Amino acid sequence: MGDAENAGWALRGIRAYAEGDIEPVLGRVRPDAEWWPPVARVQGAPYVGPDGVERWKADLREAFEWLRTDDVEVRTRPGVVLVRGRFRARARESGVEIAEPILHVFRFDGGMVAAYESILQPTAKVLEKHGWDDAVPQEADGA
Repeated sequence: MGDAENAGWALRGIRAYAEGDIEPVLGRVRPDAEWWPPVARVQGAPYVGPDGVERWKADLREAFEWLRTDDVEVRTRPGVVLVRGRFRARARESGVEIAEPILHVFRFDGGMVAAYESILQPTAKVLEKHGWDDAVPQEADGA
């Protein structure tokens, strides 16, 4: 798959997560893919492979009533899709609503997701590290 197709897949995956339906995501996740959402950094270990992605979904559903990424901007580099937006969620226990900038980074290898990382409140330095300025803009509604 090309970068534009990967970008569309990444957007569909983000939307599927928000809707609680990750089946479309699992088929393109390598068994050894490491997923590093913010909670994995706190826990000190990534979620690994499709089973890890399912565990992450369960953890998110336990923590939040709802979640989504809005106001997305998508860029690609060879084998990499960057999705910048605003993460919004409501905590299940406290009812506190979160609205924070987020950067989703998907790395592809052979048409499969080899790695994923999400960074809350990405700084200019983080965007530079991931090649945001050198990446090619993509249509955000192409999913």
